[in-house]
Amino acid sequence: MMKELVLFDSNPIYFFILSLGFLFILIQLNWQKHQSDTVFLSTLILILTVLRLPFILYNQQINIDESSVITQAMTLWERPIFWQSVDGTTSGPLNSYVLFLGKLLTGTFDYTSCRLVCLLLIIGTLIALYKALQSFFDSQSARLSLTLTLLFYAYNQTHDFIHYSSEILSIFLFSISLYILASIQKSPGAFGFLLGFVLALVPWAKIQSLPIALVFTGYGLHLCFQIRAYKGILNLVLGATSVTVLIFGLLLYYQVLGDFYRYYIEGNLVYGQEVSLYRRFHHLVAMLVKVFPFRDFLLISILLFLFAFRWFWKLEKSLLVFLFSWLLITAYTIVKPGMFFHHYLLYFIPFLTFINTFSLRSITRNFSYRTVQFSYTVALIVVGSSVWWTSLIRDTSYTNAEESKDLASNRIITTIHQYSGPGESLAIWGWWTEGYVMAQMPQAVAENHSVRCTTESPLMVDYQQRYLHNLKTNTPAVFVDAVGSRHNFPFVHTSAIHESIPAIRRYIQRHYQFLSRVEGVRIYIRKDRLAAVQRGIQFL
Repeated sequence: MMKELVLFDSNPIYFFILSLGFLFILIQLNWQKHQSDTVFLSTLILILTVLRLPFILYNQQINIDESSVITQAMTLWERPIFWQSVDGTTSGPLNSYVLFLGKLLTGTFDYTSCRLVCLLLIIGTLIALYKALQSFFDSQSARLSLTLTLLFYAYNQTHDFIHYSSEILSIFLFSISLYILASIQKSPGAFGFLLGFVLALVPWAKIQSLPIALVFTGYGLHLCFQIRAYKGILNLVLGATSVTVLIFGLLLYYQVLGDFYRYYIEGNLVYGQEVSLYRRFHHLVAMLVKVFPFRDFLLISILLFLFAFRWFWKLEKSLLVFLFSWLLITAYTIVKPGMFFHHYLLYFIPFLTFINTFSLRSITRNFSYRTVQFSYTVALIVVGSSVWWTSLIRDTSYTNAEESKDLASNRIITTIHQYSGPGESLAIWGWWTEGYVMAQMPQAVAENHSVRCTTESPLMVDYQQRYLHNLKTNTPAVFVDAVGSRHNFPFVHTSAIHESIPAIRRYIQRHYQFLSRVEGVRIYIRKDRLAAVQRGIQFL
């Protein structure tokens, strides 16, 4: 039993029973009106941590986005200027820099340290949401609602929702902002500045989420104006301006303002333009209907709202406007990129948690208390069990922590290490960002995949020229072409080999020697390094 609890093997029945026991305790705490926040939040954090441990200890790639951001953080640790050494494309610099915390806690950049940071951000999100909902509504409704949100975060085993995605930090910032909005009229000056400061950080985490930040800003300005707190309005603007001026000052100082505009602003504006707005929303509806377990979370939220619908219109008009704007802009934020990754749906979580809190407050006030208590308790246990076991059946169970510790146990990585020295960078053509993490080597090129070098767009030539410039500047000892291998993300067509770009083909032919093909991956060694190794010089 102890082994199964620690190693999370393929039959985690004891671990599951333990988690249900924690959940039952949390549900009981929900119905105690005078329970302390500390006890509730501590129990919530304990459940989330215990149920997330299998994924934290599973030190292998779950989603390719994790490998990309880990590689960026690893590179920034050595060369810390974003848009000079690293380009996150749709992901902003904060998503990478925040992983420094994982490095400081564990001593390395790997999947475990990355998911540990993810856990801390989710804990912060839940605490901020609780404090916000407690202020907007009441403690008991906030606890009931947050328990349902906890089920989504803790019992979920679907890879799109358990990895460190680029939405996690933005959602954390929105949750803090929601708490500030709930408190801003109490102290408009201090909270106004804080709201502006936090919301101004959002586009530097994920530019895709900027429209939601603007909705939050608008509601914050309204709340200050409502009580004629003009100092709060001024401080909100000052808070946002201070962040913006500071970051733009750094961009100018390190001479990357042009790269920022070209690759973060223009690059994201052209992203997904070929997809019509109708098709985007059609795909969104399809995701809402099909994507498990978000579909189940949404369905429960809708059912709760239907019971409480008659009281919804009694909310303050400005709050109603804010909620409708928040919902519509969140939907737009999800469909804007024209790509339909399931983890985009995470943007709905704070909104649905807010609506669920309203629904549960209305239900507990207007229906039999005991009936609501019994029904909701049974529903939470059934939903938690269903989500757990259904995900376990439908998706890979990331439980074998013992066998996942060694990232470098791969013939390709062994070969790369034979020709690389300490602190050297690596260039991988194609989309195999996991290779950087396995090799524990920073990226030699700004984008750690070559998709945009081979995808038709107004910036394709710019991406190709930058890739070649990075190769010439950083001169990695090893160049890897993963296209056509089983390691390459299928998003990249097998014809998109590095030879398809004439300038890059000529540079590789002139400066590199083909060494071997290992597991379908072609490995090239810089000619001077190959000669040195052949003379018996060791670089490890």
